[in-house]
Parts: sequence; C-alpha cells; structure tokens
Amino acid sequence: MTDDLSQLLLDDALPVGEDASGWMLDETDIESAETVPGGPRSIRLPARRRRSKLALRREALEEVLVALPAPGEALHLVMDGCSDTYLFLPRTLDLLARPADEVLAATWTMSRPFAVDFLAQIDAGRIRRAGLLVGEYFAHREQAVYATITEGMLARGFPIRAHPNHCKLITVAAPPDFLVFEGSGNWTGNRRAEQMTVTNDETLHDFHAGWMREVLNAR
Repeated sequence: MTDDLSQLLLDDALPVGEDASGWMLDETDIESAETVPGGPRSIRLPARRRRSKLALRREALEEVLVALPAPGEALHLVMDGCSDTYLFLPRTLDLLARPADEVLAATWTMSRPFAVDFLAQIDAGRIRRAGLLVGEYFAHREQAVYATITEGMLARGFPIRAHPNHCKLITVAAPPDFLVFEGSGNWTGNRRAEQMTVTNDETLHDFHAGWMREVLNAR
C-alpha cells in the first residue's frame, strides 16, 4: 500500500451516522495520571489512526481472498463493508506475484487515494498496460480527483474516458490467468454490503475487455 493510500482517508469511508467532517475531529487521547502537574493531557494522532483503518481494511480482504480461482473457476463473495472493491486489484497482483500484461477497469466514481494508488501500481511495473472507464458524474462531481487520474493516465500513455458508465468491472490479463472482477462497489470506501464475483476465464475476460477497449478507443 502506498504512502498516499495509507495517509488519506476515503471520502465516504465513515461509520453510519457520522458527519462527513467527523474524521477531522477524530483523535486518540493519551491521558496522564491525575498526579501529573497540570492535570490530564492528550495527543492528537489522526494520521496513525487513518493508516490503521486502511490497513485493517486491506487485512480483512487478505483473509477473504486467500487464493485466486484457477482457470475455469469462479469465486462468489458478499462483502459486509469490511473492505473495498479497489483493494481486490493490489491483492490480486500480490497473489499473482508477477506483472499483469493488462488491467482494464470501469467504475462510476473513485476516491483520490485509489486513483493515486492505481497510478503507483503502474509506476511500480505491476501493470504493463491499463485503461479506465469512469462515469460522467465522476468527471463533473469530483473534478479534482478526475483531473488527477486523467492527467496521470495520459502522462503514462494510457487511455481514460468518462461516459454514461455505471459498470463496476476489472479485467486482469496475466497468462495463463485471465481474471474478471464483477461487483457492485465503486473505487471508493465501501461501507455497505457489496457483492463480487471473481472469474478466471479467458472467454469472459475477452468479452469484457473487448467492449471496454471499444469504448476507450471510440472517437
């Protein structure tokens, strides 16, 4: 996990009922004994707390996705808000233990930490070719994040396109494995129940990768 990902809180990864700005007030108090001159004291540690939260969400996925399906197999999962859809990608790259020839993904919207981490995976040589489809909503609603991922993808020579998209897909080509991730979650903090199907099938992979390339290359 990159420093950017560990340092930044997901934009919607908040407990139910908390105000969207609640994380800014989140602190860990370390109180002294009553005998300490001046009374109780506290120290604010938001960065460490945020790192811990994100690390736990990655660890939760590692406990669920312990191995990738073999060619011809499919794995069906229902997540209870303990982890995030995007984290399936770096976890998969860990399990593959080799670079992916190509990763194509479709999401309606995304959080900045995951946009930054995706670019970091490319820079680390874990993804050789990449393409992203995002929703028009994301381009208009989260302009700063959209600019970050768009500039990053284009600077690396890879396509990205905003269009009327609501699909949530990831395809990973790493022969002899051809993985498809079909789920309900966006590349944001997924605090609700989300489903995910992981299939290792070249025909299904080519089906989804094919139409995504068509959209990415459309004029």
